[in-house]
Amino acid sequence: MRRRSSGSSTGRLEEAKLRRACPNPNHWPPASRSSLARLSGIGRAIANRLAAEGACVVIADLSLEKAQAAAAQIGGPDVAIGVTVDVSDEAAVQAAVNAAVLAFGAS
Repeated sequence: MRRRSSGSSTGRLEEAKLRRACPNPNHWPPASRSSLARLSGIGRAIANRLAAEGACVVIADLSLEKAQAAAAQIGGPDVAIGVTVDVSDEAAVQAAVNAAVLAFGAS
């Protein structure tokens, strides 16, 4: 007996987006498929390493231009995006999370 799909078309689209956005989804548990990293120093090194291992990366910095440039160096928009965020501003942090979800989907 065949089971009917219980997933909505929206759910299937989100699953397809995750498969497209994250080249190796089985390597990373769903909660860690996206990583938020600061632009400088160890954050950039971690972002490069995570992207090389198949994670989707969000580069966050006070300067949108610098964040986007760093993300472009890591890979295209399916791998890394740059966002501006001031971590002392709750609304700015929420906007960065929203940008990550829009780019890579929610897990």
